[in-house]
Amino acid sequence: MVPAVIAVGEISVGSPLTIDAEGVIRGAAATTGPTGPTGPRAATGLTGPTGAIGPTGPTIGATGAAGPSPVTQSWLAGATPRATIFIARVATTIVGPILMRPDFANGSPAAVSVYKNPTWGPSGVLTGGSPVHGGSFDANGVAGVTQSLTPTTIALAAGDTLGLVPTGTFAASVGNVTVYLQ
Repeated sequence: MVPAVIAVGEISVGSPLTIDAEGVIRGAAATTGPTGPTGPRAATGLTGPTGAIGPTGPTIGATGAAGPSPVTQSWLAGATPRATIFIARVATTIVGPILMRPDFANGSPAAVSVYKNPTWGPSGVLTGGSPVHGGSFDANGVAGVTQSLTPTTIALAAGDTLGLVPTGTFAASVGNVTVYLQ
């Protein structure tokens, strides 16, 4: 670019150059160019205060009675079922069927029943008392298939016990009995 020397008074009307009060030569204002890209976003501000808690909604209804509670006792291979499965703290009721599921068949005749108030007999096996269902469960039944018996005794007083009373040989049998109480 070649510098130009311009004397005061040589600038004509409509010329793109002007001389300001300090004697500086200035060019005409340019047109505005296109807007550039948006800059980076600023950080998010602080969270505002939490609003007031709304009123409590309407009550749907009173809580109902508790549902049946399952009580289960299992036995392992080589162990004869010999356990008290329930001791009533308050009067209670047996509800629904009593269920037994052999997980592994015994291979020899063996049965198990649920008795009310059995006593400890020889070898630590429960005996006596009274059955709470008709019949007995086949501990040599099909593995994984649940057997069901209907209870004949449904009321239990405070202090009553339920226990498994076995008959036969439990060499390989594995299974469990479930009683539902309410």
